[in-house]
Amino acid sequence: MPPRAAGRRTETALDAGQAAVPQDDAPVADARPPADFETVCAWELHSAAELSTLRARLMAALTSEGHAQGTDLDDVPHRLVLIASELATNAIEHGLPPTTVTLSRSRTEFLLEVTDHDLERSPVFATGRGIGEGGIGMYLTRRLSEAMGWYHQQATKTVWATFPRHVGRLTPPG
Repeated sequence: MPPRAAGRRTETALDAGQAAVPQDDAPVADARPPADFETVCAWELHSAAELSTLRARLMAALTSEGHAQGTDLDDVPHRLVLIASELATNAIEHGLPPTTVTLSRSRTEFLLEVTDHDLERSPVFATGRGIGEGGIGMYLTRRLSEAMGWYHQQATKTVWATFPRHVGRLTPPG
């Protein structure tokens, strides 16, 4: 693949029909999540082998919160589980263990937080990469959640995203 030219714009498969995005990676907003969330469940992961268990338990937790298990990716549970899997994979592959995935809720939203111990790397949107080239998790998070960001504390880095608790509230991407 030829080197990328600074400032050049391109489209990936996920951008089809959307405005072109900058070729170079872009930083994710450094921001804390909204307040007033109550923890529903948390999982500690040490390897990618635990991801399928995480997905199943997260879906079970969302189902117990009143969401039916559908098959449509537009459903909040499917979006949330997909993003949890993507962010946890990023943390396991690029961060320092352990990775903690936390699901919290407020009256109107779910909060997903994925925490690792690598303070050296800040999350970025891999905007100039195509499908199969890696780095698409943050981009998907931005497209499929209501809000997202990241913050660090003394020994951890956390990427977060919010999702509506009630089906039909999610604003379509675009």
